[in-house]
Amino acid sequence: ALPRGRVFVMPEGTDSEIQRAQQVLPSLRLIKKKVAFVSMAEMCGTRNAIDEKSLPNIEGNIEFLRTLNLLSYAFDFSEITYVSSSGLSYLVNSSDEIKQHGGEAIIYSITPKIRQILDVLGLENFFDTFDDEASAADLLVILHPRDRTAWGGRGHQLIRRNCF
Repeated sequence: ALPRGRVFVMPEGTDSEIQRAQQVLPSLRLIKKKVAFVSMAEMCGTRNAIDEKSLPNIEGNIEFLRTLNLLSYAFDFSEITYVSSSGLSYLVNSSDEIKQHGGEAIIYSITPKIRQILDVLGLENFFDTFDDEASAADLLVILHPRDRTAWGGRGHQLIRRNCF
């Protein structure tokens, strides 16, 4: 698994931007060349649901991450317990927008209940979904080959810099 906590590789954002991002989203781990791993439950705020009540938090957090000039996003769904139709619509639209800018939106550690919702609605093939963080990271190594040396392949030995 990737390292947890306040350790990242620096993207193009400044030190102060990255420190601010870490304060807003403590689970955020940035990997060289604009890739972010972040907990979707944390992005939702106080809820573990992607619905009308949490969408303002999610939208604000994604817009905030965009200020760091990130390219791809890997969202940890391990704590998400519910996704409404408006939440799914937002996820589909956000994924499309990220892909239009040359990036990827990846979902990993999906609970069986959420996986079933995606499957029933035919969305499991729309999203790149993975069972765990390591599998998601392996895809991002393939998609961002210039970063392979920073990632270290399977096992994900990252170049680290403590921002605090």
